[in-house]
Amino acid sequence: MSVSSPLPLSVLDLVPVPLGSSAAESVEAALAYAKAAEDAGFTRYWVAEHHNMGALASSVPLAVLAAASQRTTR
Repeated sequence: MSVSSPLPLSVLDLVPVPLGSSAAESVEAALAYAKAAEDAGFTRYWVAEHHNMGALASSVPLAVLAAASQRTTR
């Protein structure tokens, strides 16, 4: 399914770490999410920056985005 809208849509990912999952698993899921967002036609994929929150694995958004750039084309 492709997103069709006159308004460009973006995704904001907090990279949550569900109970029973690791931060590494959450980052891997975020990378798959970035690819899915691109495939669906979203304009941008953003990663929020949060520190000292065990439930979120996005303390270094640049690292997540660098890895996502290896799996996406734009």
